[in-house]
Amino acid sequence: MTSTCPMVVLLNHLNSSGMCHGIRPPRPMTRLIDMAPMALNAFTERRSNRLVRPRPDHVRSPLGSAEAFARSNVTVTWPSRASQSHTREPATVPSQKSDRALRGFMNRSARRPLVLRPSAKRSDPESILRAAQPQRNAQSETTALVAGIPPCRKALNAVTSSLAPYSRLPVSGFSVTKNAMNRRGFLRMGAATGLAVTAASYLPITFAAEKTRRVGLIGTGWYGKSSLFRLLQVEPVEVVSLCDVDRRMLAEAAEMVAERQKSKKKPRTYSDWREMLKEKDLDIVMVSTPDHWHALPSIAAMQAGADVYCEKPISVDVVEGQAMLAAARKYGRVVQINTQRRSTPHLIEARDKVLREGKLGKIAHVEICCYWHMRARENPPDTEPPEYLDYEMWTGPAPMRPYNKLVHPRSWRAFMEYGNGIVGDMCIHMFDMVRWLLELGWPKRISSSGGILVDKASRANITDTQIATFDYGDLQVVWKHRTWGEAPDPKYPWSATIYGDKGTLKASVFSYDFTPLGGGEPMHGDAVYEYDKYPEDRTEKDLERHCAAPMRRHWQNFLAAVDSRTRPVADIEQGFISSASCILANIAMSVGRTLQYDPEKGIVTDDPEATRLLKRPYRSPWVHPDPATV
Repeated sequence: MTSTCPMVVLLNHLNSSGMCHGIRPPRPMTRLIDMAPMALNAFTERRSNRLVRPRPDHVRSPLGSAEAFARSNVTVTWPSRASQSHTREPATVPSQKSDRALRGFMNRSARRPLVLRPSAKRSDPESILRAAQPQRNAQSETTALVAGIPPCRKALNAVTSSLAPYSRLPVSGFSVTKNAMNRRGFLRMGAATGLAVTAASYLPITFAAEKTRRVGLIGTGWYGKSSLFRLLQVEPVEVVSLCDVDRRMLAEAAEMVAERQKSKKKPRTYSDWREMLKEKDLDIVMVSTPDHWHALPSIAAMQAGADVYCEKPISVDVVEGQAMLAAARKYGRVVQINTQRRSTPHLIEARDKVLREGKLGKIAHVEICCYWHMRARENPPDTEPPEYLDYEMWTGPAPMRPYNKLVHPRSWRAFMEYGNGIVGDMCIHMFDMVRWLLELGWPKRISSSGGILVDKASRANITDTQIATFDYGDLQVVWKHRTWGEAPDPKYPWSATIYGDKGTLKASVFSYDFTPLGGGEPMHGDAVYEYDKYPEDRTEKDLERHCAAPMRRHWQNFLAAVDSRTRPVADIEQGFISSASCILANIAMSVGRTLQYDPEKGIVTDDPEATRLLKRPYRSPWVHPDPATV
């Protein structure tokens, strides 16, 4: 029968307290940690004690005596920073066994990450360390071994797990046999913990890279969960916070997250995103609310030091988008918009094998469309909101409408108060995809026409028919949607058709087809389904299965950008251009004229009326974000 080892408690506390990320644990724990070097000295000097038996087939800890370190067949190198042109003289380890000397070495080592490498030759410790030279701090060095065990969090996990069975505790070259636990025995066992603790002290950069990311989700409805679950498939993040104004939806999401995430912990839950962000303990914040709630939480998350993954469109008006972009740049945050066509495998293939190889020739016209009957046709009566929904908070800065079941959940896009209709929902995806495929920026002019032409009985106030033209001068991108009638091409009801003088490319979320003119080999590609790797995709409720692989890749792109502090494939600026262009199309339809937007000045050129419509009024007490003061 075994009992819990105190060292396991110590290591678990290290993991949870943030010691590995520069946060000191409580003082009693600090004192115990500081004892580790002294303990390991006694440990190596008294190896004849029956509690500890050396295992010669492993590398011993560098925190042992100078002689033990010399025998360890290890050299010490200091990774150099690419930004520094000078080199630092390598620090030396004093041969004294005193606690002060060892602490001095640890303090110096904390200045730069330490990497321990096996050495082909043996020498005395002073010679080994004098010969150490600065090395490049490549990312691959995170796999280097520290005293025979993996560095960073892997070191802590490895040592923690190896200490769990108290009857026999192998720790980096030593095995500990069960014995009576007295003060001296506890001290010796503390020496083993020094391996993990000093890995944290010596490798701060790799520890940061290995740190479990803490994630919070605002908006736990359909797409919020779909997107979050794809993240959990590609990286073992810790979802620590969930926020929603629907208590029933929030509780369900908390249970689902606890079941899926590695820790099995249930996230904290909030009904107000401001309270969630006050914690300031999140690395990533997902904003998956209705469109009218994208701007304020996203900006606040950036101000709280988090990177942001936001659904499209980025905003409900143009000035909100300007403010979100300004905040991302001001606070140095990485912001990815979930326009995941940019990460869709078969579309990347079409871009690389058709467009980039010039198979279309000269491109002068693109048609993008949606002919799905997706506009709400119901006419339900107004009622009191359900008791589990905070409708006041749900409405937020938007105009207050009487509640009916179309508003929540999922049918809120039926109303222009909360979004921008089908243009703001479906056009942005196809328009952004075309911009990415053809490397387009802002359109020069935008015009639009349409209205509610057929389905006049529904409570929905968004258009059922609309055409918008995004004019690039020598190229026009034309959007069409109808929520009635048949699609011209049933295989491509929501798609883009790119016309060139050498051929035509049709592309959608499901497939692409290239048809050359005058002979040649047609090309076809289909959406990727990764059921072999992710069988849960087959049964997940409401998952758009064709979007699962693109979302996983979109998350991986975002996480890579977060680590490198670069801009992701669907950076906030690209999301702003696509979102604002669609919003401008709606404004052009409402004023009945072509608009020319100046992104530098943030105005519609020579059109004060349209310029005023770039900013929607906010309902009190909410304050519209200002790009100049975020």
